[in-house]
Order: sequence, then structure tokens, then C-alpha cells
Amino acid sequence: DYPAQVRALILAGCGAGTTIRSQMQGNIDGYRQKGMAYRWESIEGLVSPQFATSDLGRYLISMFMETNPTTDMDSIIRNFEALIEFNITDRLHEIRAPTIIISGEFDQALPRARDLNRAIAGSEHHVIKGAGHACALEKPWEFDALVVAFLKKHGLLPQSE
Repeated sequence: DYPAQVRALILAGCGAGTTIRSQMQGNIDGYRQKGMAYRWESIEGLVSPQFATSDLGRYLISMFMETNPTTDMDSIIRNFEALIEFNITDRLHEIRAPTIIISGEFDQALPRARDLNRAIAGSEHHVIKGAGHACALEKPWEFDALVVAFLKKHGLLPQSE
């Protein structure tokens, strides 16, 4: 809505179109059947299987669980319901800012990220091997390198000497 306020877009873990209804409905059903106990399983599903079982992965998932003690099941379910309906695909052609899309190889949104890349003229899309939806946490050195190179390429970060 405010393109003059945007110098560049860095998009991660997202895609064009509506979220796949079956994925969101699976999360909704999981919470309704298992309650908040489903939360760990849901969050664990956002990262690659290798990362979820690593020390760092277990630590970050635990930290995420601890930092959101006021999150309740009804709010989570409402968020998933909203994702089912949200769709701005028809406006993506309006984006003129330099755009980078970064996905993890195991991210369930990867096919929609490819659609997003096709919908935004001039955008670039990178896939981080071995990472899931939380690619910035799973492989921060690769994510950061992509972002820094993108910002430098577009004159938004000083060039190093």
C-alpha cells in the first residue's frame, strides 16, 4: 500500500497465493485434538528433521515455547484460519522494490515461494539446502550472506573494502 516507504523486500518462509488449506487444517485439527501439547510438534515441523533433533534446534524450539507463555490455543487456531483465506496474489505485480525471497529446502511453502518469485518482476529466489521454514535460524550464516549480498547489490549496504 505504501511503495515509497519500501526500499527493498527481504521475504523468507512465504509464498504466493493462499496457504494450502490441508496444511492449515492439519494444524487446526492438531490443536483441537491435542490442545497446547501439539505446539511442540507444530513448531518442530517448521524446521528440517536434522535441525529439530540437534542441540541448537531443541534449544531454539524450547526458547520459542518459553517466550510465548500467553499464547492461547484459540488465538493460534484463529491465525491458522486467517491464513487459509489470506491471498494478495493479484497485487504482487505492483511490487517494484528490489526483492529477495529466501526459502529452506524443506519448507512446506517452497512451491508457493517459487510462485511468488514468478509473480514479482525482477525478484530473486534462493533455496538454502538442508533448512526448513526457519532457514534464518537453521543456517544463519547462509541466510545472512544472501541478505548482505542482496543489500550490497542494491546499494543499501556499504561495500566493504
